Amino acid sequence: MIKKRIITFLCASVVCATACAFAACAHECDYGEWETVKVSTCIEKGYKVRVCKDPDCGKRERAELEIDPDAHRLNTVTAEAAGCENDGHVAYSHCSLCLKNFDGDGNEIAAGDEIIPAAHDFTEYSAVAATDHAHGRVAYRHCETCKKDYDAATGEILADAVIPAKHADYDRDTLYCRTCEKYVITTVEQFKAFRDGVNAGNGYDGKTVVLDADLDLKNEEWTPINSFKGTFDGQGHTIKNLKISGGDNLGLFGRQWQIRAVISNFTIDGANISGGSSVGVVLGNTASTAVTDVTVKNARISANHYAGGIVGYAYTEISGCTVEGLEIVCVPDMGADGYDNGDKVGGIVGYLCSGKAERCTVSKISLKGYRDVGGIAGTATTGDGPVSVTGNAVSDATVCVDQTVNHYGDKAPNAGEIVGRVIGSVVMENNSHGRVTIDIKLNS
Repeated sequence: MIKKRIITFLCASVVCATACAFAACAHECDYGEWETVKVSTCIEKGYKVRVCKDPDCGKRERAELEIDPDAHRLNTVTAEAAGCENDGHVAYSHCSLCLKNFDGDGNEIAAGDEIIPAAHDFTEYSAVAATDHAHGRVAYRHCETCKKDYDAATGEILADAVIPAKHADYDRDTLYCRTCEKYVITTVEQFKAFRDGVNAGNGYDGKTVVLDADLDLKNEEWTPINSFKGTFDGQGHTIKNLKISGGDNLGLFGRQWQIRAVISNFTIDGANISGGSSVGVVLGNTASTAVTDVTVKNARISANHYAGGIVGYAYTEISGCTVEGLEIVCVPDMGADGYDNGDKVGGIVGYLCSGKAERCTVSKISLKGYRDVGGIAGTATTGDGPVSVTGNAVSDATVCVDQTVNHYGDKAPNAGEIVGRVIGSVVMENNSHGRVTIDIKLNS
């Protein structure tokens, strides 16, 4: 009896469910809005569904969503500089789904294009041969990043690129070379140290100091060398860009009073010196220090008294010197009783009191002073001993006496192609001049 009831109940339920289904499908569904259930990505489709609005129906429809090529899951990767041995990379974004990389504008970066390859930041250095006193070097490359040196040919790391100087007994601190038995200067720093030593009292009495390289003073203020007592041999080298501002007794060497020394055999190219009394490019003031075979190029001097292209004020011998390209302007200075001086201006020497100026050549010069102006010497006088001015040549020169600036009286101009003013029995032989202009400007 119980079993019969159960069967009757089940049959009734089936009939009811069938009836309901027939009822749900008896109308055309009015669906609601599509709702996204799974969002599409750059590698996988998503889908959406919508449901019949009839609560007794509940019918659902499903539709696939196409892959969205722009729906990446991005992580930002910051830039990293390349090293000498490790690659770096640019800043980019990386998709954890498609594993692709993109730049800041969303453009895909081809595989590997984000990489900055490892590389050295090389500066190339060519080989330099060693000399007797200066180190040389092999050709090498220096990395500014890792600070290592590499052989230019093999690429191997160099422990030392230096080729030692040939004279192993050369002491760079004292400047003394035992092989040469001389003091040797190879750098500006050594030249400054030599100067400072002389000015502190080490006169190198009886010693020979040689220049073994060209030097560039780079227009840094120079303090003159004073009271040097040896022989300075430039060995044909050049000292560039000499600058001195202010004072008396000025030049590469300053005051060499009553000192028997020799300064010889080098060139000064580019000098700008301004001062008061006894001003020369090579030597300011001397008694007994000889200057031989020195060349001055492209120099300018402004002074008040005793100015020369080689020496300002001299009791000495000046021989075999050359001046090419020189301007000197010497104007009176103010003293206790008014203006005075502005005189003794020469292409080689301003004031030659005893000694010689011989075999010197002057060209392309412009000299100006209040009086006593000459292509070789401003004044040559035998008042303190015999003087000779012989075998010299002057060309392409302007010799100007200007008494209109800081006028202190009408003085005899004393301007000459070779010597401006001759006092006493000065020997004047075998001198020559060409294309020299004498210009006299007197106070009206």
